[in-house]
Amino acid sequence: MDEAAGALILHEWNHHGRKVILADASRLDEAIHGASEEIRQPSHGWYFVDEDTRSALFVKNGRLKLVIESVAWDWEDDSIRVIHQHRGLHISEARVFSGGKKLFQKKYRSVIGKAIEIGDMTTDAIDEETTDWWIWLSRISRETQFRRSITQHLIKGFG
Repeated sequence: MDEAAGALILHEWNHHGRKVILADASRLDEAIHGASEEIRQPSHGWYFVDEDTRSALFVKNGRLKLVIESVAWDWEDDSIRVIHQHRGLHISEARVFSGGKKLFQKKYRSVIGKAIEIGDMTTDAIDEETTDWWIWLSRISRETQFRRSITQHLIKGFG
């Protein structure tokens, strides 16, 4: 697969071994999907899609960016916060704030709720953080040093 010059290459968060190519970082709906071996350039972030939301976290021009649908925020700004809360066993809620103003909100089936539904009683908080995009983003938003470390990692590229 030929990567377009200047395109952004991201790993798919919920499909290991797959990458996406974005010609325009604000147009997540136009992602071109392919296997990692087909897209040989290193990734500089992650792309996530669920039933009704597309989002991405990546570095562009040395700056960490968070995009949800077609709205992008510069995450070098410490006022951007992602808050995750459990709303019972089966529902989680993610909200994005900047300076106290709510920018985005979503309720979804929680990782723990899904595990209970299929009878997997081994799922725990570690599974949640490594599989739930919104929980992971909430950790990044709380920990400035972690966010800086991720930015440096993404500048170099991976995979």
